[in-house]
Amino acid sequence: MIELKNISKTFGETQAVKNISFSVKKGETLVLLGTSGCGKTTTLKMINRLIEPENGEIFINGENIKTIQEEKLRLGIGYVLQNHGLFPHFTIAQNIAIVPKLLKWDNDKINKRTNELLEKLHLPLQIKEKYPNQLSGGQQQRVGLARALMANPPILLMDEPLGALDPITRNQIRQEFLTLDELLNKTIVMVTHDVEEAFELGDRICLMNEGEILQMGYPNELLTRPKNQLVSNFLEGHKLKLSLKTVSLISLWDFFPNHKSENLESLNAESFTVWSALDILQDKKTIHLNFKGEQKNLDAIGLVSALEKYKQNGTE
Repeated sequence: MIELKNISKTFGETQAVKNISFSVKKGETLVLLGTSGCGKTTTLKMINRLIEPENGEIFINGENIKTIQEEKLRLGIGYVLQNHGLFPHFTIAQNIAIVPKLLKWDNDKINKRTNELLEKLHLPLQIKEKYPNQLSGGQQQRVGLARALMANPPILLMDEPLGALDPITRNQIRQEFLTLDELLNKTIVMVTHDVEEAFELGDRICLMNEGEILQMGYPNELLTRPKNQLVSNFLEGHKLKLSLKTVSLISLWDFFPNHKSENLESLNAESFTVWSALDILQDKKTIHLNFKGEQKNLDAIGLVSALEKYKQNGTE
């Protein structure tokens, strides 16, 4: 879907991006992870030609983006900014309608799509006539996402989309991202410096440092098979929590006690990691799970025991 080949970019005497190459599969979420100044945002902006690379080529669906008119390219790519990027003198409805207006949608179609997205993003329809400064930070960020999704682009670029939010709101919206059907079939490239956010939202992670790619792979690969000491050091303080977030309950299913939860409301085990299950078990003594027609009860002791057996089995 997206392919970068030998891309470089220099600002003055600083080489922000150094001859990097990677590809993003259709429907995949790739997270560019790293500290400030590592080149991740510059890389992101080169995909929609907000910044032009000095060397290398970028392809979308096999077509070199230099051959695509800039306006046409950007109309097919949703873009979400850290500080939401809403126009303060536009109402929420006007902000969301910017791209559809350029695409010459009629007012009925714009209104219907706006209402649909506001509902999906848990925003009241009444906010349409309000201005950005009348909304909370979380609401503003949801509106920014609605604007990016409005024309249903196949590609979504997200530059620190949750970075300006407080921890509680950031975690809440992060959970919404995981279940939002509008994002399920999008090809997403996301920039963040938040390690946990990268591991929770990314199908794959591209860890960058000083304009170069340190390692690229699935979250568990970076965690359990770091390519070098730099990768290991970057993740060091997060390893325990990340390991719990990357192990799914399905991986532990065979190690759970065979207690059935007949005729009880149960949760789909495929939707949870060890970390999210522990979070639920803080409030509940037992959770009832189902997987492929089988049901089991799970408490905190059973979860910890299953995790230990999983590790002893050499699965990690």
